[in-house]
Amino acid sequence: MTQRLRWILLAFMIAGAVGAVLLFSTFKHPCGGLLRMYAVAYDRAKGCTADADCIVDPFPTLGPGLCDRTRARSSSHDEMERVERAWAEASCPAPGEPCPAVAGVRCARGRCESALR
Repeated sequence: MTQRLRWILLAFMIAGAVGAVLLFSTFKHPCGGLLRMYAVAYDRAKGCTADADCIVDPFPTLGPGLCDRTRARSSSHDEMERVERAWAEASCPAPGEPCPAVAGVRCARGRCESALR
């Protein structure tokens, strides 16, 4: 192996190690993980076939500050409530900025979407 290839290999190894440290450091704070779980829970609950299938949940007082809270009427809210309880138990901060006003919800391409004002 030439000297140049060794340096390139070393640079990639260092970049990979730095990337791994940065990635795993985001998992130290429980609120970041809970916010990701909350977003995934809502994303799973968006399947719809008509506009009447979609609803928007009220903004939780102690839960994560996720603005897109649309979901299918038939989907369960249990997973979201579990994350909201964990959010309160972990003493995570209340949502900061207010979300834009939602004019309604619609079913587009088989997924519930918010219609903003």
